Amino acid sequence: MSKSSQSSKHLSEVPHILGFPSLPEEIKNKFYELCDHKADSKNPDLIEFLKKIIIPPSRHKVSKHIYFVKTPQAEEIDNILKKRNGFFVEAGALDGECASNTLYLEIEKGWTGLLVEPDPYYFTQIIGKNRNSWAINACLSPFNYASKLYFRGSNNQIGRVQLNKTDENLFEVPCFPLQSLLLAIGVKNVDFFSLDVEGDEVPILKSLPFNEIDIKTLAVEYRHGKPQEYLDVMAKKGYNMTKQLKATINEHLIYVDDYIFVKQ
Repeated sequence: MSKSSQSSKHLSEVPHILGFPSLPEEIKNKFYELCDHKADSKNPDLIEFLKKIIIPPSRHKVSKHIYFVKTPQAEEIDNILKKRNGFFVEAGALDGECASNTLYLEIEKGWTGLLVEPDPYYFTQIIGKNRNSWAINACLSPFNYASKLYFRGSNNQIGRVQLNKTDENLFEVPCFPLQSLLLAIGVKNVDFFSLDVEGDEVPILKSLPFNEIDIKTLAVEYRHGKPQEYLDVMAKKGYNMTKQLKATINEHLIYVDDYIFVKQ
């Protein structure tokens, strides 16, 4: 789902940025060491590292000013699972509010989860909203090991990561396997996985060990790739595509092109 036309400010314009840029140098150096060794998803050192940098759920109530919409994805998952107190993962969480596919489930259904957002500017906003969810300023790795990629925000769309630094407007972003993140917070079962990462969905899906992570349902944006490729990958992973969602909600800047997948 392409979410709003807000632009990512340059980091120098944000006085109190949180996330990876704010980490002490010794922690960053440890990350670079893990990357150099291509620490895989079950590497004990990687898991311990993640325990230190993942932000735990807020002990405060969600900010009173927060506004949420029941997105088509959230509505479909709610209809399928009809579950309270579930667990979600939202990769591409933006600011934790605008067009969030998980905020309704958290506030109205008592869910908690993990929010993954690579842009430090938006990640800082997530922390300010007191979400009852773990959060990390990172991207999901398209590999089965920790990696350093580069991120670009844009004036007309949410930014995406890339392998190489091609110009000075790109900044480093740490990327971790989903399995590593779940091991770090002690979670084995995911009820809903929302994957909206502006074009890197297929490599991430291919890298996931679905035989080791129990993911019941997924909402995957397909607008940046070849739709059939998404279907083929997920069929091989043991999932049925139960619905194709396509919607535009202009007043909330929500544009939906998602497949809903349910574990067979």
